[in-house]
Amino acid sequence: NQADKDALDKALEAGKQVTANPAATQAEVNNAKKAIEDALNRINGKSVALSGVEVADNGTTVTGKAAPGAEVVVADKDGNVLGKATADKDGNFEVKLSTPQTNGEKL
Repeated sequence: NQADKDALDKALEAGKQVTANPAATQAEVNNAKKAIEDALNRINGKSVALSGVEVADNGTTVTGKAAPGAEVVVADKDGNVLGKATADKDGNFEVKLSTPQTNGEKL
């Protein structure tokens, strides 16, 4: 639903701000990661829960863990698909984005 998507967008934005801050504490980084994971679980929990989700500093990939064999789709705030990948046998995934996301875009 839209509220869950908005929560994810907010968590991603906050996470990008924390990772861009060289003075951020480990607790702030951990809290930002947990907020992203919680928001993703609310959206995807009905099908596949994701964890450890990170956007590369250069904005070209999204990595994390999902159920082995799960399809992971990354879309922009308008629902346009930016990339897809299938989690490997250990649940690791790496989605290569068609357009780098480096300016705090909402995914």
